[in-house]
Amino acid sequence: MEKIMLGFREACVLALIFIVNSSFAQSGGYAVTGRGPDYKVFQKSKWENGTNQIHQYVELATGMNYTNAAGQWTEAQAKITLLPNGGAAATQGQHKVYFPGDIYNGVLEIVTPDGIHFSKSAIRH
Repeated sequence: MEKIMLGFREACVLALIFIVNSSFAQSGGYAVTGRGPDYKVFQKSKWENGTNQIHQYVELATGMNYTNAAGQWTEAQAKITLLPNGGAAATQGQHKVYFPGDIYNGVLEIVTPDGIHFSKSAIRH
């Protein structure tokens, strides 16, 4: 598996492309008709030459959606929520990440989409 590292500039360009695509879909009369882990299907219906024509395109992105508590595909959010115990959690994506309140004494936990748990404490030198 090849890892891709993005710099700040590349990440900003990708974010801008995503915003432009989302704005195009909303202003062009397209509706989301399907989702999967890495895609979203946009579709609109238009009457042309006496027949109903369906126009569709697919937006692709790694980790675009995640399954929510009801088992439905939902758009992922790059959001970390503070927890009452002093820790934090990023749970609106395919991988769930739980941060301890004290990163040096606590344990960072990552849960993969298929339910595998990884835990790691800080390395001290």
